[in-house]
Amino acid sequence: MQRHTLVLADHAPRFAAVPQQAGVYEFRDGTGASLYVGKSKNLRRRLQSYFTARHNERRKATMVKLFAATVHYELTGSDFAAMLRELELVQQLRPRFNRRMRHPERYAYVAIDFRLPFPRLVLTNETAEGHVFLGPFAARSRMRAALEQINDAFGLRTCGDPLPDAVQGKGCWRYRLRTCLAPCQGNVSPGEYGRALLRAVRTLTGSSHALREWEQRRTELSEALAFERAQRLWEREVRVRSAQRLLHLAMRRGDNALVIQPGVAPDSLALWAICDGDVASRTEVPRNELHAAFRRTWEALSAAAPREVSFVRQEDLDRRWIIYRWLRTPEGREWSVPLARRTEQAVWDDVSARAARLFTSPVLVAAP
Repeated sequence: MQRHTLVLADHAPRFAAVPQQAGVYEFRDGTGASLYVGKSKNLRRRLQSYFTARHNERRKATMVKLFAATVHYELTGSDFAAMLRELELVQQLRPRFNRRMRHPERYAYVAIDFRLPFPRLVLTNETAEGHVFLGPFAARSRMRAALEQINDAFGLRTCGDPLPDAVQGKGCWRYRLRTCLAPCQGNVSPGEYGRALLRAVRTLTGSSHALREWEQRRTELSEALAFERAQRLWEREVRVRSAQRLLHLAMRRGDNALVIQPGVAPDSLALWAICDGDVASRTEVPRNELHAAFRRTWEALSAAAPREVSFVRQEDLDRRWIIYRWLRTPEGREWSVPLARRTEQAVWDDVSARAARLFTSPVLVAAP
């Protein structure tokens, strides 16, 4: 992508040289240090907004006006490409005023120490030797709520190490409520506890067996007019399903699709291959070369070996979130073609139909 540089003193606030197209921009100070990276469907309008009276009250705009000396911008062809490019630049440059997506270390994990006779599910943001980790994920509060439900459902202990003695254990409220298998009381063997832990981990990582049991139990409780207990089971299901989505996205699983978007060059388009929820390839071609590009992409996807199911790196997770969310927006559903269990001809028919509509779509073509 071609990068353009403007000196703010010469162009703000009109930015007449900036196209009204999708792209990313970066403000830098007089020393060349990166201040802020952003994206927009209309670059000129967005840059102008930083220097209008309406924008003056916003802290970010005020900081940019005080410190920025130059602005760099790149055209991306589409908002989808701009979102991914913005993430790439933020992670690479760590701009001073970007708060989101700048620190991959903010992510958390669920840690399990299988060296213990009665392991716990522990929420942590640091990895350590000898533990097994599930993650990374960003929604700590949602995962914490889900772990509370999982611990209660499978009777896993939440007390610290070393294991409390029998007297201390009898004072535990989870022991009194019978939501813990209470290994401190000798009520469960390490093998029985391990099987409960394994079921909990399988449920977190996508198994629906326990969820079906809870759903059946919830139906029985509703028929027996025990609505409060049924409501608690429903809340458990909701929180655990939320945790499953978080971990599903953190694993090398996800959507398989082709995305059609405008290219940067006039009369061109970009073909994105999304494999297991992440970008496998991006090709920009003139519109009359789409079929050849599609054939190359299809052959590459067909020949690719299945990915091992494992957890992704922290720096990849934000990109997977962007793709996951965009594919579920109205724009994403309109301009993506799912690949699961479909023939090459069926996929090509959908790709060519979307390409035919692409250049007349008011959503994707910026105003002159």
